[in-house]
Order: sequence, then structure tokens, then C-alpha cells
Amino acid sequence: MVTAPNQDIGAGELMVQELEQALNIPVQLVPMEELSQVLDQARSGTVVTSRYFIGEAEAIASPKSVRVIPVDIYDYAQEFQKLMKLPNESCLGLVSLSSGILRASEVIVHSLRGEGLLVMTAQPNDTYRLNAIVRSAQTIFSFDQVSCNAVKAAVHASREDLIRAPQLMCCENYIGTKSISLLKRELGLE
Repeated sequence: MVTAPNQDIGAGELMVQELEQALNIPVQLVPMEELSQVLDQARSGTVVTSRYFIGEAEAIASPKSVRVIPVDIYDYAQEFQKLMKLPNESCLGLVSLSSGILRASEVIVHSLRGEGLLVMTAQPNDTYRLNAIVRSAQTIFSFDQVSCNAVKAAVHASREDLIRAPQLMCCENYIGTKSISLLKRELGLE
């Protein structure tokens, strides 16, 4: 099982997508708010969550003798390098399934670059905001494959209206590759 709070269920969706692909086993997404009831009905299981949510997940799962394994997210080193090279007064688009990633990314961009960049954010299902980013941003970071595909489709649909297509940086993973390797070992899948 993967768990994340309802307010950032997009982070859980990202973990489920990557873990199903990497582990080749079915993974169930359970909102943190429902975890206790689901664990009451489960005979056994393992809960996986981001290190950001580990305290809350352990508080729920430990009394039920269910182990919780934290995973670390990708370090975004390439994206930070690109961010620091963007010219002042340019527009940066940020797109992710996770509203929490968008909030954190916007704070990080402002802390690193001050007011030098205009930052626009959108989730891939918000067509209006996504199209606004495609028309305005010189660079767009997408933090997951669903977002990357949505941005590519929006750029393609708007190409006749664009003077220059934005530069797109797609993050390959949400979960760090080292963390996935450790999880495979922990679950006996390696």
C-alpha cells in the first residue's frame, strides 16, 4: 500500500505509478485519512510513503503491527542547475499531479531566484492554467510522466499560436532510484 494525505493525493498517485512499474506488483493507494480502517481489514501488508509523511503513517500503522517503509524523492539536481541559468524576467512553468510538489517547488524557486522569475503552476487536468503556461513560459518543468505528456499535448495543440515553443524538462522519476533499489531489497524482490 502507498499512503499520502488527501490534500496531496497526487504525491501518492506518483508513488503508485512508479512503484507498480519498478516492482512489477500491484500497489494500492490509500489516503492517510483512511489508512487505519484499511489496515483493520487487511491481514498483512506493507505501507510505503514519502519521508515527508512517515511520522503520521507510522503513528497509524505501528499499533497494527504493519511495517512502514519511507522512500526518498528524486533530488532534482539537473532541474536546479537549469533553474539557476534561466535569465531574469523569464517565465517558468511548473506542472505536476501533486499540488504539494507545486507548492514546494514554487517556494524553492522564489527562495533561490527571488522575484527574478515569474512562476506559473498547474496540474495536468487544469486545461486553462496548463494552456496559459504553454503560451507564457519559456521553460516548463514537469515533475511526472502524466504531466509531461499533458504539456507535450498542450504545446502540440498550441503550436500554430506560439512564436517559440517552450523548452520542456521532464523529470523521469518522482522516487529516487536508490530508494527504489532499497525498497526492492526490503521487500525481497531482488
